[in-house]
Amino acid sequence: MAQKSFILKDPNIWIGDSGATSDSTFNDMRMQSCKETKSSVTMGNGKLIHPKKIGDIAVTIHNKNGNEISDAKMTDVAYIPEANFNLFSITRRLRQGFKLGGDKNSIWLEKSDKKIVFDIVIPTPKGAIYCAYLKRKNAEVASASKANKLISIN
Repeated sequence: MAQKSFILKDPNIWIGDSGATSDSTFNDMRMQSCKETKSSVTMGNGKLIHPKKIGDIAVTIHNKNGNEISDAKMTDVAYIPEANFNLFSITRRLRQGFKLGGDKNSIWLEKSDKKIVFDIVIPTPKGAIYCAYLKRKNAEVASASKANKLISIN
């Protein structure tokens, strides 16, 4: 695992986590609509952590080969600088109506025309960690594409 685990420090790599009740990130790069929160998060080691803030992150979903799949917006993501990884809550999506599927090569969530595939597999001694590449978008680009406006690079 040590050979591949370095990619977990990439702010665009998200671990698909069935134990996380909310999304969390160690990096607040390109977070939007941020607000303070009084909520707390229980980490895997049982330690109670208070996020510095929560916010939204506009992303482009990619597959493991770097191909763009679709755009999405993650909402109410907890910014926890002491965290070691980005966690993507699978259970939150199931409660939102997504269907879960998987095999030894990937795990995926589907709802309507949206599909999030966790196809970056990091073997562990007794299993694997399944990750997705969710590239963070610039706030300006995300809002411009949402409105279908063309903007000049100048």
